[in-house]
Amino acid sequence: MSCIEQALNEVFAMRIDVLRSARRRRWREILQKSQGKLVVFGAGELGLKTIDGLLAEGIEPLAVLDNRATNELQEVRGIPVVSPERYMLHFGIDVLCLIAVYNTSRPRAQLAMLGFNEVVHCAEAFAGVPERFLPFVCLDDTDIIFRQANLVKGAFSLMADDESRQAFVMQLRHRLFLDFDRVRQPQTQLMKNSEYFLEGVYEYLENEVLVDCGAYRGDTISRFLERRHDAFTKIYALEPDRINFHALQNYINRLDSNLARRIYALPYAVGSEKGVVNFLGDGTVRSGSSFHGSDTVNVERLDVVCSNTPPTLIKMDIEGAEPDALLGASKIIKQHSPVLAVCVYHACDHLWSIPTIAHRLNPSYKFFLRAHAEDCWDVTCYAVPKGRCVTK
Repeated sequence: MSCIEQALNEVFAMRIDVLRSARRRRWREILQKSQGKLVVFGAGELGLKTIDGLLAEGIEPLAVLDNRATNELQEVRGIPVVSPERYMLHFGIDVLCLIAVYNTSRPRAQLAMLGFNEVVHCAEAFAGVPERFLPFVCLDDTDIIFRQANLVKGAFSLMADDESRQAFVMQLRHRLFLDFDRVRQPQTQLMKNSEYFLEGVYEYLENEVLVDCGAYRGDTISRFLERRHDAFTKIYALEPDRINFHALQNYINRLDSNLARRIYALPYAVGSEKGVVNFLGDGTVRSGSSFHGSDTVNVERLDVVCSNTPPTLIKMDIEGAEPDALLGASKIIKQHSPVLAVCVYHACDHLWSIPTIAHRLNPSYKFFLRAHAEDCWDVTCYAVPKGRCVTK
C-alpha cells in the first residue's frame, strides 16, 4: 500500500461524530478566544456569505476590511468597510480577523505584515455551524463524504498518476479537516494560466474543436488562442448570462476575422435535457441557474448543439451543473472521446462524482486532477483518452 493510499484510509478510519464535534468545538474556542472582537476581511461574495451567517448567529463584526474601501464602498450590511491599514491605525489589531476571500496567501501576508496576530479562514465558521453556513460550493457537512465512501474510493482508484492521487487526498482532507497547510499554495500565474490547458497531460490536435461551457467573457478562449493561434477548426462558446454573453460577443468581434468566423457564441445553459431554467445572471463568474433567478434561459444538450461537428476538447465551468452537462454529452463522450476539463469544486461530491460519471460513459479515459488556485477552489478533473495522453 502506498503512502497516498494509506492517507486515504486514514481519512475513513475517523469517526464521523468525533470529527463533527471537533469542528464545532474548534469554532467555539476561536470565538471564546476573540472575546467578541471580530472583523471580516473581504466584502465580496464570500465575505457577504460570512457576514450574513455571523449576523444570523448574533455575532456582529466590528468592521469589514477590504483593500477596495472607497467613498463608494463604505459599508455592507450596516457594517463599516475600511482598509486594513486604516483599521490598524485607528482601532488597533487586538482582534480576530476572519479572512473571507478565495485566494488567501496574499491577504494573509498583508495582514501579517500589518501585525494582525489572529487570522482564521471563514471556513472555520462554516464547519463550526454547518446548519447555518453549509453547503457552500465544495464545503459541506462531514457526513456526505463518509456516506459515499465507496464512491470516493472508486474515484480515487481512477486517478492516473501520483500527483492526481495526492491532490485527491489533499482536497478530501481539506473538506473534512480544513487542512489549509496541505493544500498547494500560493496560487501562481502558471497554476492559473494552465487551467483547462494542462501541459504534459494531453496532446493537442491540429483540427481541435473546443466546446467552452461557461465561456464567460472570452477568458478561456483567449488562453486557448494564445496556445493554438489559428490551429483549430471550431469553437462553441456557451454563455447563458446576458451581460457576460454581450461582453463575449464584443470580444469575438474584436478578433481577426479569420479567427472570429470559426467561433460560435451561443446563449445557452447546458444540461441533461432540453428545457428552460430560472437563471441568476449578474455578469459575474458566479452566474448560474437558481430558483431565485429573475431571468430564464434555454438549456440544451451538447449532443444536440455539437451534432454537426463533434468536439475534441470540452471545458466545463458552469457553477454546479457539470454532472448534468456530462450526461447531456453522453453520445459525444462515448463515440468521440473528447478530452474533458471539468471543474469539480462547485459541490463537495463533485470531486468523486464527476470522474465516476465520465468513467461510466467512457471507460477508456485516464483521469488527472489538478488545483489551479489556493485552498479548495478551481480544482479541475481532466479525462483524457489514452491516445492523447502525453505519458502513454
